[in-house]
Amino acid sequence: MKSYALAVAAGMIIAALYAVQNGDIITVNFLIWQRDVHQGIWEVLVFAAGALLMWVASVGAIVELKGRGKSRVKELEKQISALEKEKASFIEALQGGHKEE
Repeated sequence: MKSYALAVAAGMIIAALYAVQNGDIITVNFLIWQRDVHQGIWEVLVFAAGALLMWVASVGAIVELKGRGKSRVKELEKQISALEKEKASFIEALQGGHKEE
């Protein structure tokens, strides 16, 4: 976790340096929205929005994988239970066979 926090901090410092060095004003048009912003700040915001969207998508994927894992565990537990019952019946049959002789 410390390395993750260090990577985020380094990314923030690099983004801040980039924003300071690219201070030209640009006009951003999106649908009916129009705004004049600093180029560096706009690009950092777009990058951050993309990173946030990717994080949300990855959280969704993790939740889906955990759900699949839990259902697979339940399936395997049922198989184990069935095999243990079968083993017990075999052992019982073998012990019963020795008593008759």
